[in-house]
Amino acid sequence: MTDYLSLPPDNFRKLDWIEEVVRSITPEENDGQVMVAGGAFKNALTEGAEVKDLDIFCLNQNAFDGVIEQATGEIGEPIYATEKSTGFKTEDGVRLDIVKTIFGTPEEILDSFDFTVTQMALTPLPANDDGKETFRLICHPAFFEHLHMKRLVIESDSLPFPLSTFERSYRYTKYGYGICKDSKVRLLTQIAAHKPGDISLEAMSQSLYDGMD
Repeated sequence: MTDYLSLPPDNFRKLDWIEEVVRSITPEENDGQVMVAGGAFKNALTEGAEVKDLDIFCLNQNAFDGVIEQATGEIGEPIYATEKSTGFKTEDGVRLDIVKTIFGTPEEILDSFDFTVTQMALTPLPANDDGKETFRLICHPAFFEHLHMKRLVIESDSLPFPLSTFERSYRYTKYGYGICKDSKVRLLTQIAAHKPGDISLEAMSQSLYDGMD
């Protein structure tokens, strides 16, 4: 497992709104069990970029069920529900993808992602003794370096969907990102392990969940 950095929340107050959104759809009994992780942070921390969706993960099935019930009460009926995720849209037009194909801790969730610039997670925490609400924020040690350089880096030698990662690496180019040479080799090596019949358009669109980016 990657040794993720733990960041001081007070240094990232521009992420307060993400904390508030997640907290609003999380039942009190599930505090600390629901998190935002993935590509939203690369936009939230990039000047001029817009966050259009938040990928929300849960520690377990119980927390997922609680979030769906709370979100339905707070926002309204889902805009879609698939085998992989359930989606809501806030009044501000931000889509919430509540993922149900992968549960775990923030570290476990981030380890399943491919690019280091998607390896950041925010978890709202229960209020402390002073009644102050805050959040836990962790990221890959090279997250900010690679974000600044707009570099796509893959460290995993066991990607769940390497063909999908290949397809997404091209999608990132329109935002100015480029995949580094070492990562190209790592990705091509994993793609080469596939049988020719396994390489298809369907395989290129596979993902852990519908909103993966």
